[in-house]
Amino acid sequence: MVPVNENSAEYKILRTVLTPDEKLGFVLIERRLGGAKWLEPAHVFATNERIIIIRKGIFGTHQSIKAINYKTITETKLENGILFSRMHFTLEGENEADSQKWLIGLVYKEALAMVRYVNDIVDKRKPLKESKH
Repeated sequence: MVPVNENSAEYKILRTVLTPDEKLGFVLIERRLGGAKWLEPAHVFATNERIIIIRKGIFGTHQSIKAINYKTITETKLENGILFSRMHFTLEGENEADSQKWLIGLVYKEALAMVRYVNDIVDKRKPLKESKH
């Protein structure tokens, strides 16, 4: 887990969207240099209730907040590249355009730890399927 910078603009935004019972469990930051990710890297916060992805423009001109409920996650993808890794959460009802949206420029060990954290929560929330013999 990336240490939480409580003075960051993204953490201040996060505090405004957390519910009273929500606890922060994991933090991940895109680290790819160059391009838009360098100018406005995503900060990914996994709580006990959901995943919250926050992007804040470098000049503070805009911000983007995406919340993903664990109940809607059908698959977690993690690809390890030469320099960085990328991660994608596949959601129920996702269309082809949505499936192209990845978190890019992640440190593999950090991303793998987050995938394990998220999968543990998702697995606990999935209803057990009844099997008939």
